[in-house]
Amino acid sequence: MTIFYSASTGGFFDDALFDADTLPADVVEITEEDHQALLQGQSDMKQIVADDNGYPRLLERQASLPTPAELVQRIDAYAVTQYTYLNRFEVEYRERATAARRYREAGYSGEPGIWITSFAEAAGLEPAPAADRIISQAEALADAFAQLAALRMRKREVLALDGEDALLRAREITEAMDAVVQTIE
Repeated sequence: MTIFYSASTGGFFDDALFDADTLPADVVEITEEDHQALLQGQSDMKQIVADDNGYPRLLERQASLPTPAELVQRIDAYAVTQYTYLNRFEVEYRERATAARRYREAGYSGEPGIWITSFAEAAGLEPAPAADRIISQAEALADAFAQLAALRMRKREVLALDGEDALLRAREITEAMDAVVQTIE
């Protein structure tokens, strides 16, 4: 059994399976040991390429960078993840903020309701300071959503770049999204 390699096809050919007249014109004979080493290298994520004489050798694979369009899709997906995280208790946040605003508009008088009292008890606050904190947190959350939206729109900057520069800008944008989310209690 003889093994051949063809640089033009990037494939191996066994003379037990292929007739000599069906082999590509550029085949070179390789040893069984080289064939096994090349296959092992390929399974170890190395790339088989031909040298100047058409003989196969192994190279480390070049990590391919995502395209700017792929990076834009990743930024959008990352923003969705961040929005989802911040919105995980959206109904609760909205109802609590509405109750706190009503309580404040009423001059902090009357029954504050369960939304405020449950928060006040957990935070160790009286109802009025609890309502103020709830409103402050609701405003911070709204601001965080606005910041995330602005950062997501910076994805257009990525489209104007290539290669490593595009990757670095995308990373900068997602790291800034992380920083925004971390400001929310």
